[in-house]
Amino acid sequence: MVGTAAMDRKKNRIKSIAFLFILAAAFLGLSLYDMFLLQKGEQKESFSDITGESTNEGIVSLCFNARPFLGAISHQTARVGTLFLLSLSADDDNSENVSFALNDTSLFNITKTGTATAEIAFLPIQAHLGNNSELNFTILIQLNDTSGCDNNGFTRAFNLTMTNRTLPEVPGASGGGSTGGGAGGGGGGGGAQPVQGEPPELSFSEDLIKVMLKEGESIQKQVVLRNTGAHSAYVTLFLEGLQGAVVVNTTAFWIFAGEEKPLLLTFDAQELWPEIYLGTLTAESGGIRDTIDLILEVESASILFDASLDLAAESKTVYPLDELHATVTIFSLQGRGLSDVTVIYSIRGTTGLEYFTEQETISLGQQVSFAKVFQLPAAMEPGSYVLAVMVKKDSSVGTASERFTVMRHDELFSPLQAMDLGTLLSSGLLFLVVLILISLAIQFSRLQKGLKQKKPSLQERRKEREKERKRKETEKGLLEKKEQKLKEKEMKRKEQEQRQKRKENVLEEEERKAKEKERTKKEEERKAREEQERKQREQQEHEKRLSNEEREKLMKKLQALEKAHAGGFISRDVYKRSKKAIECRLR
Repeated sequence: MVGTAAMDRKKNRIKSIAFLFILAAAFLGLSLYDMFLLQKGEQKESFSDITGESTNEGIVSLCFNARPFLGAISHQTARVGTLFLLSLSADDDNSENVSFALNDTSLFNITKTGTATAEIAFLPIQAHLGNNSELNFTILIQLNDTSGCDNNGFTRAFNLTMTNRTLPEVPGASGGGSTGGGAGGGGGGGGAQPVQGEPPELSFSEDLIKVMLKEGESIQKQVVLRNTGAHSAYVTLFLEGLQGAVVVNTTAFWIFAGEEKPLLLTFDAQELWPEIYLGTLTAESGGIRDTIDLILEVESASILFDASLDLAAESKTVYPLDELHATVTIFSLQGRGLSDVTVIYSIRGTTGLEYFTEQETISLGQQVSFAKVFQLPAAMEPGSYVLAVMVKKDSSVGTASERFTVMRHDELFSPLQAMDLGTLLSSGLLFLVVLILISLAIQFSRLQKGLKQKKPSLQERRKEREKERKRKETEKGLLEKKEQKLKEKEMKRKEQEQRQKRKENVLEEEERKAKEKERTKKEEERKAREEQERKQREQQEHEKRLSNEEREKLMKKLQALEKAHAGGFISRDVYKRSKKAIECRLR
């Protein structure tokens, strides 16, 4: 009886859960349908404004209409002597004819070009400005459709600046000819004039230029600026953070719609110390801009040690206070044996502002690779940053760098912030219903499984406990074996390090002996050289003594010759020849 009552209670619980599940599913379906209608209503204005008019006969008349709409118009500039052209395109969900009107027709009129399109075209002249060089106007455009409803109108305002200042010449344009567009009066040289209207769309062909130079070197890099918009623009280039190290071949120019402008950047390390230099190059036109990050790594002329740097994939995009994971490799470019090098880590903004720096000394032979983790500071604004590494040894400086991006935490919730309160509540209720459905499904599954399964017997429970005990013992044994293998691996690593150290000590001893042998050899050569010089001096002295004795003999012969001539024992000719021969030998 007790078992039957428990079974009935379980069945009643399953029925209750199934009923709640059906209610939650129905609520979920209604919520999804309501959110679909809400989103559809936010995306379009169809039938959002309903107006009614009552008559004396008691009949209610409803007028359903979506009012015409004209998007925002950017600030416009009209120059004297240059054709001003602005295209207007209205949006009307009912596809009705839309009329355009202006609050002030003294400057120009609107010309319709289609059912819901129009254009403003006029040639500004000095009479519009009077004695002024520049005037600002606020232009109101009134739109009306043909529905006849109260909400058939829409007004859009934009600012217009009229000026008599001349446009800069387009680089490379040929002189002569008239301006395009067929405007009369005020035409003339300078090539085709840019079209006035909506802002252009500027984009560089790259978002990063990274250059590595040695002291005293220079290199040129080319980047392309594209105008993918429908209108031309006067572009100004701004260089920040690398003044003096980077030169651009031009800083201001016109770029036409669809044109690609090649720019030549010269990176010069003639006057720079070994360091990592950061900067940006920005192209701007009327508030539209695009930016390239510039990284210039300057290394010493002679490098003993260099570095490479790899950021983990999850560290390419991070948030303030996150950890930055990197793998650093330091390697020797020449020589062997242990050396101590200084490694400097830093995190910098793209304009060179430093947010973090750390320095350490590392001993290495040929190469060492290790992981580094950096804690990002909370003060970092969203944008691009660079992790820089410099390896220093005496006058040698090697460099490495990697760029990463910092985002705001609230960027994760920007879709939620864009919703209104009703949408948030609907989303929250929807999320709650999903959780209830999941919970009910899990509970339902457990109860069904409990009905189908029988209570295990005592013998089965003992077998299960014995099986669990064996499993734990097996896991414990495997864990102990794993720990033993790790210990053996660590011991082998230490033994290998000791062997390597002994090998390096042997090499150092052999090098010392070689130096000692070389020193002994040089000493023996020096002694042999001194002995040879001593013998040469003795030989010279000996030869000098022999020379003196021979001279004395010749003098005695000369005296004897004089006496023989004076005594008349030899003829005069013999005397002269003999005397001349002796004197020659004496000289």
